[in-house]
Amino acid sequence: MKEDYEEEHFQIYNVLDRLREECQEQYGSLYKASKVYGSHHLNKYLGATAYSLGFKMLTKMCKFLNISYQYALFGGVKENFVEQRQTFKNFYKVYKELYRGDTDHNIYVNYWFAKTGKQTTIPIKYLIKVAKKSRKTVDFLVGG
Repeated sequence: MKEDYEEEHFQIYNVLDRLREECQEQYGSLYKASKVYGSHHLNKYLGATAYSLGFKMLTKMCKFLNISYQYALFGGVKENFVEQRQTFKNFYKVYKELYRGDTDHNIYVNYWFAKTGKQTTIPIKYLIKVAKKSRKTVDFLVGG
């Protein structure tokens, strides 16, 4: 089954806005945040399209701003970043329980590529969809 991820696509724009606001709150401006971050491209990363924000970049930003994945993706209560090994085993286990017998092959392929090391992460849109439907935190889904 191929799902529609339009809602998740627009939610990623909210994530970019939240990350920009957090940079401005902690450092005063994106320029000052980019100096501390060590890259003058920070404004370009946060001003990009939803397709360009990958989980790897989200991880770097969460670590830099010391905010959890859950806060970065959904807002709410601000928690500190917790370094963990990204196995996505919990994500796949929860996904299979939610969509029993009606799974999307693309999710399996992305999970398998991440598991075997052919790619480093899975797309954010899948994490958002499963986290919302299962009511589990993204930090839980990333680990395993």
